[in-house]
Formats: sequence, C-alpha cells, structure tokens
Amino acid sequence: MRLRVINDVAFRHVFGREATKENLLHFLNAVLAKTQTEPISDLALKETDLDPETIGQKSCRLDIRATTTKGTHINVEVQIRDQADIEKRSLFYWSKLYISQLHKGEQYKELAPTIAINILDFSYFHHHKVHSTYSILENEINLPLTDTLEIHFIELPKLRNQPKYDVTCPLTRWLLFLSEDTDQKLMEEIVMNDKTIHRANEDLEKLAMDEQALRMYEIREKALRDERSNLAAATERGHKQGLKQGLKQGLEQKQEMIQQMVVKGLGDDLIYEIAGISKKELEELKRRLT
Repeated sequence: MRLRVINDVAFRHVFGREATKENLLHFLNAVLAKTQTEPISDLALKETDLDPETIGQKSCRLDIRATTTKGTHINVEVQIRDQADIEKRSLFYWSKLYISQLHKGEQYKELAPTIAINILDFSYFHHHKVHSTYSILENEINLPLTDTLEIHFIELPKLRNQPKYDVTCPLTRWLLFLSEDTDQKLMEEIVMNDKTIHRANEDLEKLAMDEQALRMYEIREKALRDERSNLAAATERGHKQGLKQGLKQGLEQKQEMIQQMVVKGLGDDLIYEIAGISKKELEELKRRLT
C-alpha cells in the first residue's frame, strides 16, 4: 500500500531533507512558475528534527523552510485538517519568517522577499481554483506594492472537480503525486514519465524500509486518526444533544399551545385535531392545570 505523501512525516522525508532537496527544488519551481521570473537554481534547506512525542500531538506543526541563492525565504506547510482562519494563520507564520531576517542594527532594505506555500488537504476558499496566489496590490489598477509578500494556497480536493488533467503541466503532475485520490494507473504513468517525481516516489518507498522513519509516520497517522475520530464523536454528541434539546423545546411549546386552547374554552375534539394528541394526554394536561 502506498504511503500518504501529505502525512507530515512523509512530506518531510520526500521534500525536507538535504538528501531529497532536488525534489523540493523542482516542486517549488512548478508552484512558482507563474510568479517568479526565473527558476530557482539552488536552495539552502533548514532541516528540522522530529521526535515521537511532538509528532504524536494533534497540534503538531511541521513545515519546510528554505532560502534561495537570491535570498528569497520560502516556507512550505501541509495542512491536513481545516482549523479555520487559514489565511490569518498563514499570514501570521509568514510575518514571523519575514521579521526573523532582520537583526539588530540592520536596515529594512535588508528584508528579502518571503513566500508561504500552504498545501491543504481540504477545500477552503469559495472558488474553483486548485492553486491560488495572493500578494499586495493597489485596489483599482492592481499595481503591486512590493514583491516582498507572496502567499500560495493549494487545495488538493479541488483536483477532483477538474474535467481533465493537463499532465504536461509540471505542477499538475506534482499535485497528482501528492493527492490520495489519484487513480493508480495515472499515478504509475506520472511516476514513469517524470524523472523527478520518479525519484520522489522512490524516496517515499524508502521511508517504508526505514524503521525509525516508518515508526514516526505511523505515530502521525494514529494522531490524525484519533483526532478525526474525536471530532466525529464530538459532532455526534452535539447533534444528539441539539436534537434532544430541540425535542424538549418543541414539546414545551406544544404544551403551552394546548394550555391556551383549554383556557380559551375550545372543545376537546377541536384540540385533538389541532394538537394531534390523544384523549388521555389532554386529560392529563387538564389535570395539571387544575
């Protein structure tokens, strides 16, 4: 069975290590093809260490950070579940990466362009685009204020809504590689015909043969399953509680209506018909009113 690439541990194994830096470089060039004037030639990668205790927490946040040879800072993050306000969350982490460049005594001109790339395993924005890009523009003439800020969102589930896939597009191939929904035959075709994705797929397969890495992967998968299960249980409890409360309120409102009909002297037959209750129920209600 193929491991899930968008599992945080797997994603880091395929894209976030010095040994697999070429995978990240090609992926970034595919994502940034429409906004960057020339491809990235090389990256300085900031590797992160993972430990079982951290990776097993539902709040665990894993990202990949790199700096291009031109000084541009890039942050790539995978989001498995919708935590709401994803645009604010991304802007917050973008700002932290941006201001971390400036050290005491340095000038603002030293700040380099900073790019945030968010890969979402859920649909979030109310438009059809799989890949959307945001920057700072003048409202009327769309004139860029600066090239400093650039935030990308890739919503993988929206791939399903595409009428057909343009596999000649490098980004489309990468997103199909990342998606769990990609047909096996199409996946095999992409892996066979794209040498970089072929290498990335081999790196993914190597994870399954690395005992420590596989253990981390399974810990993360368990944490995600537990979180989904807990969320589903909480939703079900909320639904049942809401239904119970709704039935209680409905019954109280119905009893109040019947009381008003009794007080106004409506006949029993008419009350049976309007309220849909039995003779015994009406007698009991009248008894409580006396």
